[in-house]
Amino acid sequence: MDDTEPAFRLVFDHVWRTPYPGTLSIADYRSGKYLARDPRTSDVFILNEEGEILNQWNKIGESDTEIGHRLSGLCFFNDSSVILTGTKAHYVYHLDGSYIRKYPHVDHPYGNLLNTQTQLTRQDGQVKIVAYILPNTDYPSSVAEFYQQAKLLTVTDPITGNRIYTLPYPENSIYRKTNNGYYPSKNIIFNAHASSDQIFATFQWDENLYHYKWKGDELQLEQVIPMKPRYFKRMDPIPYGQAAGDARDALRHWFYNSAYRKVMVLEDETVLTLYRSGLPEKEALTADWETYEARLYQLDKRMLQVFRQGEKVGGDILLPDSIVDIELAKGFDFLMGTPSHFHLEEEPPTQLFFIYRLEPIQN
Repeated sequence: MDDTEPAFRLVFDHVWRTPYPGTLSIADYRSGKYLARDPRTSDVFILNEEGEILNQWNKIGESDTEIGHRLSGLCFFNDSSVILTGTKAHYVYHLDGSYIRKYPHVDHPYGNLLNTQTQLTRQDGQVKIVAYILPNTDYPSSVAEFYQQAKLLTVTDPITGNRIYTLPYPENSIYRKTNNGYYPSKNIIFNAHASSDQIFATFQWDENLYHYKWKGDELQLEQVIPMKPRYFKRMDPIPYGQAAGDARDALRHWFYNSAYRKVMVLEDETVLTLYRSGLPEKEALTADWETYEARLYQLDKRMLQVFRQGEKVGGDILLPDSIVDIELAKGFDFLMGTPSHFHLEEEPPTQLFFIYRLEPIQN
């Protein structure tokens, strides 16, 4: 546990509104435009700096130019096109939704496409598509062997369509260290960028930040950075042969234990990480999981961390009660926070976000 005082504070700047009446999740930003989606309908949106909708379209469907039954990940490909990851391929579309091409998952179908991160990376000077996608096949049924052998990221060459698999579980990660159990989620949380040959990654219940650089066709682990979270209850592994439990158990696991949620890299290579503390044990044991109460969100702290040049800068920063997540970080002067609707006097008619600045604390 790190009791160091924070070196930065979050300062409210303004409200950023869109005219959309539904729920929006902001996926990416590039050249004055935001890429967003409605997680309920899978509609895709291109928004300008003021939040106005420039384009809105939907590509759910089974035709050759549609993505299938689920939109799993998306990002800008360049200033004039976007990538959508579907169950059968990465698809490229113009900003108005017109089809350009696709990169099929030709080798085998993918089994983990519920919430795929799709981003760009720069390998040997060339932009590649990188995504967290686990295949249905190729790995042994033993969880322990899976942790030893699995490679978590697929990297697609947009010129040739060739694909490689890279980034195994790190040797010192909780997954490789456990000898008597498994974790119910294998999720990797990473940040890649088209202008950089670096990738920063972590895992939900790990307390290390892993810094990788491209060396040929492999991501080489450059540095393991201890994140030293102030409030963190790591999930205990579930014994081999024992099921993870029913939906109620899953909720208890999720809300009681701490978990990392996001890694964000700013232009000056400052790294921001976001985690949730989980609930105090008493609340976790007595909470009504069927109707998760607003007050429990207040106890489940959201904490932001800052890293520079492989070192943690100051202590963890508590997110204000008005936001429950950071959607996007464009820089120290623009962190887009997802509002907590429990703290709004009334439900807003359209989607809004709270913009914060990350300012140094003067001693």
